[in-house]
Amino acid sequence: MNKELTIFDVLPSEGQEGYMDIAQDAPEMKDDSYWNTVKDYTKTIVKGGVEGLSRFGRMMGPLKDISRYGDEGNPLEKQTEALNELLPTNEGFGQSAIRRGLQQAPTAMAFPGSSLQTLPRAMLAGFMGEGAKELGAPEWAQTAAELTAYIGPDITKKLLEKGSNKEIIASARKLGLSDEAITPLIQSDFKQKWLTKLAPKRGSTEKALEKTKSELSNIYSTLQKSTDKNIELHPEVSQNLYKEIDDLLFNMPAGVRSKISADLSDLQKFPATGESLINFYADINHELGPNSKQLSLLKKPIKEAIGKVSPELEKDFETINKLYSKYYPIAQRLKPNVMTDIIGAAKTISHAASLGMALMFGYYPPILNFAGIGAASKISQKLLLDPKFQQISHKMVDALNKNKFGVAKKLTDLLSHELKKVSPEVSEELKNITEEDFEDIFQSSHNKQ
Repeated sequence: MNKELTIFDVLPSEGQEGYMDIAQDAPEMKDDSYWNTVKDYTKTIVKGGVEGLSRFGRMMGPLKDISRYGDEGNPLEKQTEALNELLPTNEGFGQSAIRRGLQQAPTAMAFPGSSLQTLPRAMLAGFMGEGAKELGAPEWAQTAAELTAYIGPDITKKLLEKGSNKEIIASARKLGLSDEAITPLIQSDFKQKWLTKLAPKRGSTEKALEKTKSELSNIYSTLQKSTDKNIELHPEVSQNLYKEIDDLLFNMPAGVRSKISADLSDLQKFPATGESLINFYADINHELGPNSKQLSLLKKPIKEAIGKVSPELEKDFETINKLYSKYYPIAQRLKPNVMTDIIGAAKTISHAASLGMALMFGYYPPILNFAGIGAASKISQKLLLDPKFQQISHKMVDALNKNKFGVAKKLTDLLSHELKKVSPEVSEELKNITEEDFEDIFQSSHNKQ
């Protein structure tokens, strides 16, 4: 018969003495009674509420530099430690989630447009953020989970039809453009001006812009297949249109008129339809240039004529033209050129090579990333105003154009010497560039062109 095992037989320690050693260090039994649970949750709610109000107060107060607290630490963290000492709790997932939600509730409810419905969202954000934490997610993923409660689960998937771009997004979707294709078209001029300086011009950037252009071409083709395209313009309206076009052309130079004379003749051979008017509009766009901008005056009467063929066709046609007008500026700003190809090639070779090419061409992102804003500002000042730096940059470009990579290396060493007082770190990094780096850079950049 098998002997029945006792607790002393399964413990790794020896006998009763070993058991007592373990029992002495064991945690106290948790009181799971109803009133104790209520008391524990009440403490959690108080702590979360106090922390939330403190965060809101700091947000509304003057901005402060956290670094000035030194060894004392962040006051909010010190407050949390004090609250945990004053109101000790054994918080599980539910309590931690409630506390997390209350920490952000006052701030969330203070934003314009918030209402009482924001409080449940803040609490839900706490549960979602804490859930992500329990699963071992990093801080950024916890924040993303919290945002889902406020904005919705499609935050990373769909464009929101709100604000000034609401109409253009809705119209573009109706015509079949994907959100990925629409996104480059709704960026403000301010964002384009600055962010296109930092964004790489090759790789995924090219693919994204090509996708936008391809989808725009597809919806233009779809428009030409519209059932309304074959509707003929009333003869009297056609005659009025041709007269208006002739009057506008009469005041233009003969050289400008000749650019579209054949296209206008083709238009007038047959009854005008939505399709023929759209094609004539495209012909005008094709001929537009620095010496023929006056032709754009013809666009207005043509668009009005398309509207008389079909208001729906005119609306879609107007949307496509608006989308194209938004595409070309950002495509131009993100168009790869010799300089970006050289910088891009340098990045694949070494940090030093990328920095050297950036200094040569005055391309600031690598300088800023490596040197920091203080040193980058001083270096930029030298590159702009110091004749010696200007001369070195000019000679480096000339040497590289002539494949004199040894001379370029010597000039880099000279630049390194001149930058020693401005930024010792940049000066030291430039010493790492080799003749072979220059050769590889220009080999790679030429292969891209």
